[in-house]
Order: sequence, then structure tokens, then C-alpha cells
Amino acid sequence: ISVTDSSITGAGDAGLSIADVGAAGNLFDDFSVFTQPDSVNTWDSNYKGVWHLPNGTTLSMIDSTSNEHNGSSASPPTATTSKFDGGASYDGVSNTFTVTNVPELSNTAHFSLEGWIKLTSVVPNAVLMMHGTEIPWDFRIYGTGNNLLMRFADNGSYGITGDVLSTSTWKQFVVVYDGTGSADADKLKIYIDGVSQSLTFEVGGIPASVSTNTGELRIG
Repeated sequence: ISVTDSSITGAGDAGLSIADVGAAGNLFDDFSVFTQPDSVNTWDSNYKGVWHLPNGTTLSMIDSTSNEHNGSSASPPTATTSKFDGGASYDGVSNTFTVTNVPELSNTAHFSLEGWIKLTSVVPNAVLMMHGTEIPWDFRIYGTGNNLLMRFADNGSYGITGDVLSTSTWKQFVVVYDGTGSADADKLKIYIDGVSQSLTFEVGGIPASVSTNTGELRIG
């Protein structure tokens, strides 16, 4: 799992260093493309958190960047094998990881989230990632369908994909937020398997920045 503080213009690098959570599904990390154990040189200053999910019986949420945004859980998912290597299997009910504070994800006009997801079933409104006590933003399954939603609490706006999810199939997603864009479609982009999705925007415009919040980052 990783988070960057910069927006990207395409999905060409997506999936090389990222994984993210699935409701009642699996989460994995593909770090096979990186051979350097040196976190400073492997994960540059654009990466604000990289959490390896090693294969085995115990999952670690130690941040591999120099930021030391280490995670913990009172109800952790279970370790499992996954698409490339180790991963985490979530029950879709109570399993989650939390990171106490990732300040780079608030009071900012840009960040990127990337990951892979494979659902065993669709859990309505299941959270993939959210940040903050007042939830400045959250990324989740939309309703009971196979859509994904990225929502901003500052003004209640959100963007929704079309029907992109399916059970028992790995899907790569990339969320790119850039509040400096001129239109909603410039400010928020969601890629599925490297393809930019047509989004439906609701409740005002995507904000130019997200508010300051020192709450936890929730994964799952």
C-alpha cells in the first residue's frame, strides 16, 4: 500500500508499488519490480507511506518510507497469498488497518492512491480508504453496485465510476486528485486496469483542496 503527495497524469506507473484493500476480499503488494532494500532511494520524497504486506502468518504495517507512518489494528485481516506475493484477506465487517496520522493527506491540493482489489462478494458502501476524524475524503464501493466512489467532505462532492468491479477478478485502481484542475474531470481521475474512467460528478464541484485534519488514515 502506498500514498503519494503528487498527482500523476496517467496510469503508466500504477501497480508497481501499490496495493489496497477489498471488502470481503484480498489485498496485496507487488514489490517484485524493486530490488533496492534502501527505503530512501527506492521510495523518494513523493511517497508518504509504503506498507508491505508480506506473505506468511503475520501481517506487518511498518511504513517502508522515511516518514515512519506505521499502522496498527485491533481487528486485523488475515495473511494470505495473493496475485504476486503476500497479501491480506478482509472479512468485509470489522477488519481494518489504521495509521495514526498522515498529515500529507490533509490541507493539500493533490495526492494519488493506487491499488489492486479482488472481491469475493460486494459489501454495500464498503470503505477502501478514508482519512480523518471528519473524513475529509473517502474512497469506497458505491451503494450495492459494482461502482467506486471518491468523496470529499469539504463540500460533499463526489465522483462515481461506472460498473467496474466484479467478484473473483483482480482489478487495479488508481485515484488521482489534483485540485488545481479547471473542471471536475481534471481534478479527479480514476483509472481501472490502466484505463481512465468516465465519472459522474454530484453535489457541487470537486474542491480545490482538502481541509486540514489530523485524524487517522483507515485502510479497509
